[in-house]
Amino acid sequence: MPFIAQRDDRTVIPEEVGDGEDVICPSCSEQMRARGPFENGTARHFYHLTGSDAGGCNGVSGGESDTHRKLKSLAVSALRQKYDGQYTRCVPEAAIDVSQTETAPEQRRADAFLEFTEENRFFGRGIIVEVQYRNEGKDVQATTHDYLSQNFSVYWAIPDDFQNDRFLIDQLEEAFNTGNEEAYSPYQDEPPSFTSRDQTGKNSYEKARSQFTREDPIPNCSHAFVDIGGRRRCIRCDLCTENRVFDPQRQQFYRPKPYSGAETDAENVYDLESVEEPVSPRRIEERGEEPSIHSHDWRVNYNRRQEEWCTCSWSGCEATITLEPDRVVIDHAVDATPDDERPKCDHVWEELEFTTVCTECGKER
Repeated sequence: MPFIAQRDDRTVIPEEVGDGEDVICPSCSEQMRARGPFENGTARHFYHLTGSDAGGCNGVSGGESDTHRKLKSLAVSALRQKYDGQYTRCVPEAAIDVSQTETAPEQRRADAFLEFTEENRFFGRGIIVEVQYRNEGKDVQATTHDYLSQNFSVYWAIPDDFQNDRFLIDQLEEAFNTGNEEAYSPYQDEPPSFTSRDQTGKNSYEKARSQFTREDPIPNCSHAFVDIGGRRRCIRCDLCTENRVFDPQRQQFYRPKPYSGAETDAENVYDLESVEEPVSPRRIEERGEEPSIHSHDWRVNYNRRQEEWCTCSWSGCEATITLEPDRVVIDHAVDATPDDERPKCDHVWEELEFTTVCTECGKER
């Protein structure tokens, strides 16, 4: 089956040509048209108008770039068949805007690109297949970073993913299900960082997955979790927690998407990666003893007085945490009384724009 043709002095593949559009065979110069893909898995391909074999011509070109184009076309055909009715666009050589990512390029061109009509729970906005056929030109780490940053999944296909003029899309799905090193998706992978390059500038990135558990890996620590650097982290042992949804099919915890139905199933789990290496938390200074009637539930307060300051959300509790450069001060405030020696107020707190105020005595916290 031919997969390469000429149109207006340009090389094209079947996925770039509409039904009924005439193109020229590069081998015999006869007219061809495109057809497919078919339900039996046959990819979209060209056929000669003068007969089934056009005198024995199969339209095959031996050029390396032509083979690369053919593999892209096979990948697009397989994506169209597999996700029929679920996508708005499925094309080869799609331009992707990556100007908002950390890399230098403003745009990347995906070999095979599929964008879903609605965001997919597992694959994000869509699936990109990059065909690695004797092509050392693409920076895998930076390209993967850009696609994940734009909420697209990416699969790095190799020639073994293609057999008998078909892209083996079942291998793609299996790679995502098992966490294969060639498959990256927003629900289970973070965009690769650029700190993992050696002195030659080459990638030394190895795919890593955060491992989460429902059971506390450091049960002997009296945790005090606060928001530090965008993560919910214990100031005593450095253990991190995250809200994740467990997917039984893939046996993975993944980050819930904002405003999605899955968000209601999210649970607070512990990140084992955060305590794999020994840590040296800041020195902790505690004032008073933690009350017996409740455990502090810390929340970060951002106001004009102090940016790194936490209070307990338990009603009536005045305990605070202050994060300083060289220490952490936990003030349980169990015996705190107003400075003017008035009877202790059973505070009723109300959230205002920049602070929290007791509606009974006017005290701020």
